[in-house]
Amino acid sequence: MIEEVPNDVKQWIRAWDFAATEDRKNVESGAAYTAGVLIGKRKNGSYIIADVINRRMNASEVRQMVLSTAKTDKAKYKNVKIRLSQDPGQAGKDQAEQYIKLLNGFSISVVRESGSKETRAEPFSAQWIGLQGTEKGNVYVLLSDWTESYLSQLESFPEGKYKDMADASSNGFAELTKSNTAMIPPISFAESDRENGWI
Repeated sequence: MIEEVPNDVKQWIRAWDFAATEDRKNVESGAAYTAGVLIGKRKNGSYIIADVINRRMNASEVRQMVLSTAKTDKAKYKNVKIRLSQDPGQAGKDQAEQYIKLLNGFSISVVRESGSKETRAEPFSAQWIGLQGTEKGNVYVLLSDWTESYLSQLESFPEGKYKDMADASSNGFAELTKSNTAMIPPISFAESDRENGWI
């Protein structure tokens, strides 16, 4: 837990997890929330959760929130990439296209999710937990009015009813670490470069 955002963050991602429906009548057993998590990677290799939005909103309110948050993030942190998840099917494709148009001028990544929520959360969870026995992970969380509910949801994941903030966190972490994934050169590259003695 830290009380202010560090000044050594080298990359920011705001990841969104959209709720499918809205229910204003029954808050306890109603629809899922829309969550937007701002996660940054620091120069020392650790991560910071600097802001969390978690609200029930209708589709119009969500669009307004995403756009206004993008503007606020840009003003406060300069270069913040936005990560959205694309649901399968035509409706998901249409929604993604609408958001790409809405966020014209911002850096945006739209990714079709695959695999279970638990599997997608494993890389972020490993950083959160850290080495066994140390009880200290590699993720810092800003103390704010959202901190308690955020920690509660992550601690109850995946058994808890709501997973929106956990999903947004793992998606943001995945976007931050994309460049860390090693790629095996194609066979044609290896064959053409075999005489150099390194392959």
